[in-house]
Amino acid sequence: MFGFLNIFNSYPVVMFIIISFMVYIQIQTIISFVEDLSSRTSFTPALLGLTIIAWSGNVGDCINSSIFAKKGIPDLMVTTIIASQIMNLQICLAFPWLLSILLGIRTKIEFENELTKNFFKIAFVGIFIAVAVMALFGMKLNKQAGLILLIVYIISIVYQVQNEILM
Repeated sequence: MFGFLNIFNSYPVVMFIIISFMVYIQIQTIISFVEDLSSRTSFTPALLGLTIIAWSGNVGDCINSSIFAKKGIPDLMVTTIIASQIMNLQICLAFPWLLSILLGIRTKIEFENELTKNFFKIAFVGIFIAVAVMALFGMKLNKQAGLILLIVYIISIVYQVQNEILM
């Protein structure tokens, strides 16, 4: 029925280019939405980035986790989530920084928004709590561990929103 799609199996580079273009369009749409929402509300793009952009960027991780959990493969579920975040931190931050330096655009990237600086502090506390919760439950995911992690996430978002409103 969709035999024309077989061309992508023969030409993976073409598929990569098409997917990259689609992702670019999606990102531009999300950025436009965030900028528009920021201009209509009192929230800064930094706060909206902590929520809307972060959520939209993790949809794939949530789908993968759900599938792995349903199939009873918790090791793969946890390792893909952690590997995804390592890639985000080490590649997605490092590559643009390195590229900007090589192109002479900027020699140093500084976080100008206090909310972003606070987010990094909260993120590291959240990671520490996540590891502690996993250790507390013997590296087993259960309802209690999931509930604690969800509560920690909600507290961090509430804290960030509160900081945004007070600034």
